[in-house]
Amino acid sequence: PPQFRHVGAEVQMQNEAGETKTFFIAKIEDGKVSIDGNHPLAGKTLTVQVKILEVRDAQPGEDRTSGIHSVQAPGSTSIN
Repeated sequence: PPQFRHVGAEVQMQNEAGETKTFFIAKIEDGKVSIDGNHPLAGKTLTVQVKILEVRDAQPGEDRTSGIHSVQAPGSTSIN
C-alpha cells in the first residue's frame, strides 16, 4: 500500500496465531522493501535518570532473586 512506501513507515503484521508485531520500513531499493522488527531504540544510547525514593532492608526471599531485580548493596540493605 502507498502509506508503507517510505523509509520509517510503521507496519503492523499478524502471524497465524493472531499475534501482531510492529515493523518499520528500513530500506527500499530495486523494488524490494527491507523491514526492521527491532525496538526503535535498539542500538541507540539511552540515558536514564532515576531518583531513589526509598532504601530498605531486604524482605525474606529477596536475597535469592536473580538478575537486576535485586542488587545487594554493602551492609544490610538491598536496592530493588
